[in-house]
Amino acid sequence: MYITHYKEMQPMKPNILIRLLFAALQSKGRLGKSWFALVVSAWLDYRGISWAGHDLDDAHGTFSSRYPNVKKLKIADEITGLDELVKVFRAALSGAFPVYLCDTRAQLSPLIADCITRTKFFDLAASAGLRMTLLVFVADDDDSLRSLIEGMQQTGTSADYLAIRTPALYGSRRYDGSPLQRTLLDAGAQEITMPVLMESTRRAISRAEAACKRSLSFPEAVLNLTDFARADLEYFLAAAFLELDRVSSLLLPTKEAASITQPTTNLPKKSDAFGLVSINLNDE
Repeated sequence: MYITHYKEMQPMKPNILIRLLFAALQSKGRLGKSWFALVVSAWLDYRGISWAGHDLDDAHGTFSSRYPNVKKLKIADEITGLDELVKVFRAALSGAFPVYLCDTRAQLSPLIADCITRTKFFDLAASAGLRMTLLVFVADDDDSLRSLIEGMQQTGTSADYLAIRTPALYGSRRYDGSPLQRTLLDAGAQEITMPVLMESTRRAISRAEAACKRSLSFPEAVLNLTDFARADLEYFLAAAFLELDRVSSLLLPTKEAASITQPTTNLPKKSDAFGLVSINLNDE
C-alpha cells in the first residue's frame, strides 16, 4: 500500500471552540467504534462536559440505544445520505454544545469523505472555530488500512487524528513503525491503547441488560453489576479515562481541555509490602 507522506510545518492552532469527533475513515466493521463512543460518552459525563451525539450506524444503533438523547440517523442511499450528513455538520457548526460525538457504520466512510470535500466543510469549520478529530482504529487488516489511507489523502492536515489501539480486537504489528504511523505522528496525531474488559464481565453486562430489559451505558452497568464484574468494569473505565485525559487536547475544545489538569483516578496498585526485598544470587 502507498501513502503520500505529507509532513509539513504545522501552524499554531487557533482557539478551538467546538470539537467534532468522528470515526469516519475506515470502511470496516468490528473495529470498536461504538464501544469507544460509549467510553468517551461516559468520560465526558464524568468530566461534566456537555455533548451531543449522532448515531449513523442504523444497522445496530449501539450508541443511541444506550443514550436516548443521541440522534439516530438513517442513511438509506448515497443521495439521501449526504443530506443526513449535512444535518450532523450543521448541528456541530451551530456550537450549541462544545463536543459532538458521532458513531458511524463502516460502509459510510467513502460517503463521509465525499461530503466533507463537496461541502467545503473544513472551510466552514475553520470560520466557526470547529476542529474535527478523526478517530483511527489501529488494526492489522488490509481493508481497514487501505480505506484509512484513502481517507487521509482526502482530509490531510485539515483534521486532527487520534490513533486507538484495541488489543481485544486487533493487533498492531504492521502499524507500529510503519510509514502510516509516521505520517500520522507527523500530522500531530496522538495514540492511546484501550484497556481490555474480561469476557465474563461482558456476559455479566448482557445479563444485566436482559434483567433491565434495555441497553445500559457503562455507568448504568456499573450500578447493576456485583462482585468481580463490577470491579472489572470500574477498573476498565478508570484505565480508559486516564488514557482519554492524556489526549484531551484532541477530544475537547481549547478551554475544556485546559481544565484537565489532574488524572481522573489512580488505578489500583500492586502491593509494595515487599518493595525493599532483594536477593543476591551471587551470595552463598
